[in-house]
Amino acid sequence: MEEDRKRDLDETRRLAYVVLMSKGARNYELAATIANAIEHHQQAAEWGVAMQHLKILADGGLGDTSESEEWLYDQISGITDQLGDVRYLP
Repeated sequence: MEEDRKRDLDETRRLAYVVLMSKGARNYELAATIANAIEHHQQAAEWGVAMQHLKILADGGLGDTSESEEWLYDQISGITDQLGDVRYLP
């Protein structure tokens, strides 16, 4: 894998962790950035699906976020697998 792609995937994963840690912060710019990266860098999800899950996480406590959290953990795991890194997620 080329270095630019590795860097893009690693940055996408890092920002995905930020989304999980800032759940409910209403950071829609971050949500859109991650949706874009997941669609274009990881090519793992359609933008609309990604935005739906990431908006739920950005909104936070307005309902159950477990499905969207699981979806984002799956995205992180996919990036981790592509990079050949060790998984530390549940």
